[in-house]
Amino acid sequence: QVVAVENEVPRLRGFLENSDGVTYDSLVKINDKLNSLDEIINTGTLFKNLYKPYKKTPKTIAETKEEKLLLKIQAYSIALMDLNLYLDVFPNDNTLTNLYRQYKEEKEKLVNEFEKEFYPLTPGTSVQNGTWKWLDGTWPWEREK
Repeated sequence: QVVAVENEVPRLRGFLENSDGVTYDSLVKINDKLNSLDEIINTGTLFKNLYKPYKKTPKTIAETKEEKLLLKIQAYSIALMDLNLYLDVFPNDNTLTNLYRQYKEEKEKLVNEFEKEFYPLTPGTSVQNGTWKWLDGTWPWEREK
C-alpha cells in the first residue's frame, strides 16, 4: 500500500522527537552541529548529535591523492544522504537545502577531477575519448597495503 509522503511527515517527526532524546527543536537548530568532512568519514554521519560510537574504530587515513579524493567523495556522499533524509522530514529548511546544493556541486567537481586523473567511478562515466574505460582503474584487491 502506497502512502502519500505528506501523510508520513508528521509520523516521521513524531518518531524523531521520541527517539533517544532527539527533539524537533534540536533538529531544527542542527545547522551549527554539523561534522566536518574528516569527522563524517570517521563517524559515518553529517549530524554530530546523531552519532553514537559503536566500537573503537581506527581513524581513516588517506595517503595518496587518489585515496584523498575518494575519501572526500565518500564524505560528500554520506553528507548528501543524511541531508536528503533530513530534508524529507523538514523540507522548508532553506539553510540545509542550500547546504545540500553546495555539497552536491562540490561532490560533482571532485568526481570530475577524480575521473579525469584516475578512472571512472561508475559505468555511466566509463566512456572517455570514445573508449570503454570501466576496467582501467585499480581494483581494491590490487592495491598495495
